[in-house]
Amino acid sequence: MGGGQSRLREWAEGEFGRLGGRAGPAGGLALGQVLRVRVPEGMGVSPAHLGVLWVADADRDGRVDLPELLAFADLCAACAREYPPHQFESLVHGRCALRLWEEARESPAGFADWFVALLRGAGGAAAGDAAGERGERGGAGAGGLGSGFVSRDAVELAHGLLGVLPAHGVGFQEFFDLLQREGEDRQLLDLRDEGLDDVVPVEVVRDFAAQVLQGFTEMFRDVVPEARAAGRGPGARAGAAGGAGAG
Repeated sequence: MGGGQSRLREWAEGEFGRLGGRAGPAGGLALGQVLRVRVPEGMGVSPAHLGVLWVADADRDGRVDLPELLAFADLCAACAREYPPHQFESLVHGRCALRLWEEARESPAGFADWFVALLRGAGGAAAGDAAGERGERGGAGAGGLGSGFVSRDAVELAHGLLGVLPAHGVGFQEFFDLLQREGEDRQLLDLRDEGLDDVVPVEVVRDFAAQVLQGFTEMFRDVVPEARAAGRGPGARAGAAGGAGAG
């Protein structure tokens, strides 16, 4: 990969500042910012990889703060000493994906909460908050009162991150419509309310996250013995493609 730990730490500090990161609980990089990270030449690790995001966001709050980015830089430096340069990217991605699966399978609900936090912090949260306020005034069905929403922009980031189009030929608008219809079927969303045109209920996103995690189990079935014993839940194939397509 070239360079050492000090060079990668300098890179992490520079990128954090360039992308507008700040000190403090709310100053970490959101998903949209993380996806714009410029990795050092020869590093090859993609920020648009779900496992990389999981490992980088160590406290699972949906944002990557400077200490977390520095810790990830240290991990990459350690991997550079261990892995051959031509295998660095694939091995780091695989290592991160395996860690995601090993940790998230112990707490599927925790993984779903993290995935929602990742999207809620990705931008457009104000639209979701506004939709929530409309729901409390009766704009959404009773089942959606106080349920919370994820913005269209954030869902679009998830669509690209999980590789839904190349894996299944499902474009973003179709994907978004499917999630919205699911919300309407569950009385979490009233599509007659124009104020809810650009949001998806959090519960629908959380259930989709569960399918993504199941997809990681499918991906590791032929690699990790414990994964082979896991069941094949409905929708797991979509999750597997999403997990594998993330990088």
